[in-house]
Amino acid sequence: MSDLVAKYAALQALVKEIAEETADAHDDETVAQLAIDHHTVVRQFESIGNQRILEVSDRDAHRTVGCVTVTEFLQTKLRISQPKKRLQAVQALEPMHAMTGEKLPPVCPNTARELAAGSIGPDHVHAVLDVMKKIPSAVDVEQRARAEEVLAEFATTLTPKEIGAAGVRILAHLDPDGTLTDDRDRARNRKLNLGCQDSQLMSKLTATLDPITRALFDVVLAKWAAPGMNNPDDDQSPKGDHADADPQLLKEAADRDCRSQSQRNRRLGARRCADRAEKRDRACSVRR
Repeated sequence: MSDLVAKYAALQALVKEIAEETADAHDDETVAQLAIDHHTVVRQFESIGNQRILEVSDRDAHRTVGCVTVTEFLQTKLRISQPKKRLQAVQALEPMHAMTGEKLPPVCPNTARELAAGSIGPDHVHAVLDVMKKIPSAVDVEQRARAEEVLAEFATTLTPKEIGAAGVRILAHLDPDGTLTDDRDRARNRKLNLGCQDSQLMSKLTATLDPITRALFDVVLAKWAAPGMNNPDDDQSPKGDHADADPQLLKEAADRDCRSQSQRNRRLGARRCADRAEKRDRACSVRR
């Protein structure tokens, strides 16, 4: 048995011993310190776990346990619920290999150091990486490195949400006029996620839109989700496009409309889907 394998075996035995003990015999200050020490170690093991994952990836070791990809290995063997985010952390915090085989320093060395020390946790890491992804490509290497250093320092005292707020100020400092951000940066950050249906068959939709998509979406919302339009609780509410509605009927319907903007937006999606389905069915009927 290798030293590392033996140490993990000893660690599991030690964890079992710790789990069987309580802090009942200690004073309140010690109890609080034990909780702090425990979670510091948990965060340190997140960093060590990143090393283990990188070793598996570098050697394709996941195939020895029946996994086709590293992502599958993280999901099924390591039971990690968000494998892609974990792999992003590994790629940012661990020394990677260049195509020539040369070992490269971590992309975010200061964040890696704080995680290894147990000063920050995975949520802090992801908050830092989210800000770093938004830094325009045109920002030079020195400024980018300084931003990561500052974010890592902030992460030791701030919550993940507060890191995001601090990141907004850093981004504003790096690109005050928004002129450095180009289409490549927007393409890298745009996304649309459709969640699974819950017990009520509802699905969560979140998106980060580029300016062109946002402009198109604003036009659609202005036409279809205006106050009074497409209200399912009002039989007199105009249906379809805002431009086709009778102005007086629309004004009266708007006065009766108690929905929030988000509710009107949601109804827009349902209405548009229904209209598309109806047009498709009519087209199929004509062909038959």
